[in-house]
Amino acid sequence: MRRLLAKNAPGTIRSIDVTRPPSSILMRDDGTIDKNRFSSRDVWLVVTVPAVAATAADGKAPMYEVPIWKGEIFAAAVQTEMKRAAIRTPARGLRAAVGFTVSEVDHSGRRTHSEQVITTGNSGGDFVTTDAAVRRDVVAQLASDGITRGGHGPATLESVTLFEGVDPAPIVQLRLRSNSSGAPESFSFDGEPTYEGYLLLVYGPNGMPIELGGNVERAASGVSWTDPHYIKPLGALAPVHG
Repeated sequence: MRRLLAKNAPGTIRSIDVTRPPSSILMRDDGTIDKNRFSSRDVWLVVTVPAVAATAADGKAPMYEVPIWKGEIFAAAVQTEMKRAAIRTPARGLRAAVGFTVSEVDHSGRRTHSEQVITTGNSGGDFVTTDAAVRRDVVAQLASDGITRGGHGPATLESVTLFEGVDPAPIVQLRLRSNSSGAPESFSFDGEPTYEGYLLLVYGPNGMPIELGGNVERAASGVSWTDPHYIKPLGALAPVHG
């Protein structure tokens, strides 16, 4: 855990605790608790992340999903490392994490948002593992769609930064030239996941966020949101998380 924490900026992850699976995920449809759903050695991760300070420029966008996504990448990475350690040294009887809760807390410690994910701590697939390769691949994929830095396509590339899990996960920011979507919905090659996660933020010509999407491959978790002006038939304001 210390190694994973050290890979990112100080304060990105506020804390992580290991506890028993919460009763909420053990509850049957009739309201009773199924104590046999997991083994006695299964554990649950509780990650807290600092709340994001929303600004007027954020508009209606659920920007709180950004630190939540970072917390999920981190928690899934910890799960993966726990699983790998258990495989390497089976005689030690190391515990396995079956899921996690990521909570966003403000400066006073009040929880503002929370997401709960049940997962088996999958070790993931064959992801791009180096920072340079991730940046190169993201830029190449966007360029194939006519999206470049300072380009003249429907959208321009503003930045590509990385958040470190087991492997780097890109955070991509795009700016649309007009009020019509010209941004990709995901990042993959030949239909296969390329990164252990990604976060895509798309801004309109006026600098207001209009699309937010991301996933965490190791936890099979994702989020998507679009400004309702762009999806009037759906009338959705809240992000779809799952």
